[in-house]
Amino acid sequence: MTPLTSGPEIRIMLVDDHPVLRAGLANLLEVEPGFKVVVPAGTGEAAVRLCREHKPDVCLRDLNMPGLGGREALRRLREAVPACRVVVLTSSESAEEAELVLAAGARGYLTKAVPFREIVT
Repeated sequence: MTPLTSGPEIRIMLVDDHPVLRAGLANLLEVEPGFKVVVPAGTGEAAVRLCREHKPDVCLRDLNMPGLGGREALRRLREAVPACRVVVLTSSESAEEAELVLAAGARGYLTKAVPFREIVT
């Protein structure tokens, strides 16, 4: 397995259509040692474009968003920057959906109900 990052920080892109969730999560992650939120995105389309531009180490993204969402968004993100590890953070607790997303290339699947420490881990 290749290292997550070559630098001192894990560079994160946050993708969610809820601005308050993006801002809150960014604030929480920014105070954690070893993390840097490099760019937020509110749509799947913006996420693909910004991922190409900023080349984050991790894309922490919601699964179900208006416009480009779901497994198609995951596929496009993986094509745009193959080295970026996509972790899904969603409200869905469906085991079937989790299996499909992981099979499509996501490196992790977390529900929005998990404690923040689990997201950091």
